[in-house]
Amino acid sequence: GLPTPIMDATTGAQIGIMTLPIPTIPRAKIYNRPMIAVDSTGSVNVYVGTGDSDNPGDLGKFDYFYALSDAGPGCAAPLFVLRFDVSEKVLSEPAFLNNTIFVTTYAPVNDPAKICETGHGFLYSFDARTGLPVLALKDPFNGNNPVSKLDLGDLRNGQLVGRGIPSSPVVRGN
Repeated sequence: GLPTPIMDATTGAQIGIMTLPIPTIPRAKIYNRPMIAVDSTGSVNVYVGTGDSDNPGDLGKFDYFYALSDAGPGCAAPLFVLRFDVSEKVLSEPAFLNNTIFVTTYAPVNDPAKICETGHGFLYSFDARTGLPVLALKDPFNGNNPVSKLDLGDLRNGQLVGRGIPSSPVVRGN
């Protein structure tokens, strides 16, 4: 397999190396449909995140976001692998616009009875070719300054605090 850097989803810093296909078991599970997009170079890419949507309250494991590029018949070359914070997981499909990938994640609270009502949601934006964070989101609590990660559970947001698992991102306009 090809060695691919593993990057921290928040900072973009390399935190390790992964060889794809992943040789060890147990593997992080993929429950969502992969998204296929054509990037700015004309490459056909596949994007998918891991996270157990049958057990979203699962704690203590790392989940990942994978990007692969179509390298020809029967082949895919890894573009990047992102790792989220421990217990933070992808429970929906990503969105794509202008060579940017948008992904929501969910970090559960340590109370299995309140999985759907509580927990913490995040929205990320990444470069579709490198996986590096992209300042493509506007932070409504900081003068609409561009950021690469929004905390959907920000206490200043009375509409979203304590609302549980976020949906897939929806992109409108630019």
